[in-house]
Amino acid sequence: MGQSIKLKHKIKNNFPINISMSGWQQYLDYMTGCLGSSKAIMGLAHAGGSMCVGQIDPFKGEQLNGLVKKGDLDKAMDTSAKYKFEMDGQIIGGMPLDRGNGYITIVLGNLPDSHPLKEHFIYVVKGTGDYWKDYNLFVIGHKSEGVANTRALSEGAKYFAPDLELDS
Repeated sequence: MGQSIKLKHKIKNNFPINISMSGWQQYLDYMTGCLGSSKAIMGLAHAGGSMCVGQIDPFKGEQLNGLVKKGDLDKAMDTSAKYKFEMDGQIIGGMPLDRGNGYITIVLGNLPDSHPLKEHFIYVVKGTGDYWKDYNLFVIGHKSEGVANTRALSEGAKYFAPDLELDS
């Protein structure tokens, strides 16, 4: 935490110019730094899916790449609607718990005891600014690690949602 990384991207008409997977690496590295040693996953969701880092043993963040979508998270944030996504034929989802301090918390439910995301929450904030407004930043972490999870979200929001002041 406490990153002082200067991230850059070239934008034309609110779209990234030739950002390849390697171009995203700086953002993935930044998110990894925000997580620190937390057993959590952080990602950026956009209309087409998501890019994720981190690990909740044995579950790796990369397994969520493409599954978490901005529109579905926006709906949960704006209307308190149930949030869900499908992974390996299983529906993973839950209800928003609260909508305070600029972010929401989604409580994941109806998962078997053996599922790695059992008793986990998703913390979500909408990106801000000309470019990041098209993304949502999220952290998935165990409910017992709420302080670390919201701290990671707050740290990530310093870059991806700089117009918000989140309390961690």
